[in-house]
Amino acid sequence: MSSAFYISQFKPPLTINIHDLSIVNLELARNRVAKGEKVKISVTVRNEETETENATVNLYCNLTLIGKLEVNNLKPYTVRKLSLELDTADLDVGKYTILAEIPSLPVEAEIEDNRVTKEFTIYIPYHDPAIINVSSPVSEALIGDIVPIEVTLKNNGTEVESFSVEVYANSTIIGKINILHLSPAKIHKKTLNWNTTGFKEGKYIVKAEIPPLLTEENTENNYKYETITLLQPLPPSMWNLFIILLIIILLLLLFITIFILLKKEKKKS
Repeated sequence: MSSAFYISQFKPPLTINIHDLSIVNLELARNRVAKGEKVKISVTVRNEETETENATVNLYCNLTLIGKLEVNNLKPYTVRKLSLELDTADLDVGKYTILAEIPSLPVEAEIEDNRVTKEFTIYIPYHDPAIINVSSPVSEALIGDIVPIEVTLKNNGTEVESFSVEVYANSTIIGKINILHLSPAKIHKKTLNWNTTGFKEGKYIVKAEIPPLLTEENTENNYKYETITLLQPLPPSMWNLFIILLIIILLLLLFITIFILLKKEKKKS
């Protein structure tokens, strides 16, 4: 620290008055701000020396003055936190530097700590949840089966998203999946179990769809399809007949095998 100070003319006693304010912290509520949002800027000032001080903290955004924060009656060796909100509505998209600066006090001991900078970015928010795949481990199932439908989702936008996914078999909705707080660039898989009881035999187009979000521009990736065929299960009487025929065939095969073995034994003897 510099030794700059002054000595009062009154004596005795000898008095040393030292002035020194410093900015110990400059904090932004977020370092990425959607255009049009407000960002809170907080400045912490400390009185490093022996005198109660009054000063002004000037705040700049890319060297443009955006506000002044008054520090009044800051006692020696104490700190004070001040704040200001910056409206980004009139700022362009891009990177910005916030500068907090205390103009030098008369006969200030140290001025290197009178200014601090922080950077932040303004961006255009973009909403784009997407379905990147719909699949099932089976392509055919019997009516009455539970068919798992796996939906793979990705957040292609810039914001954390919560939304619902509607799943259809042809035009009949078979369920909804709720997605909460999906972060940008994250991929998430969810499975819906389709109870096929009551559906008719035939091919079904299974579609998973995200209803468009407010201000969402790209909706082409909000849906995907999968084809699943439902078959009519055999009636119980047909199953019984099938089992009987199977038993008869097995018995015949057994009889033929025994007959061939016995014939071979006779030849050997």
